[in-house]
Amino acid sequence: MAPFVTRGGGVPRVMAKGEVESKTSNIAAPMSQKATLTDTDAPLVEDIQLLNDILAETVSRVNPRVHDLYKKFRLYGLTR
Repeated sequence: MAPFVTRGGGVPRVMAKGEVESKTSNIAAPMSQKATLTDTDAPLVEDIQLLNDILAETVSRVNPRVHDLYKKFRLYGLTR
């Protein structure tokens, strides 16, 4: 069985076969936690917003109660 690794208090993950645990973390912070966004982030942010809008509209049509939960989770993600 593969060993689990937790980096920086994150979620444990399974290491790949032959992978060696690194003492330094090369995992980037989420965009929501960045102080400023760069010009290279703009296309990604636009894509995320578009996908969010599509998902919100679809969920709203299918199940309004689930849409309310979705909005709460999204707000939590934006304010964490």
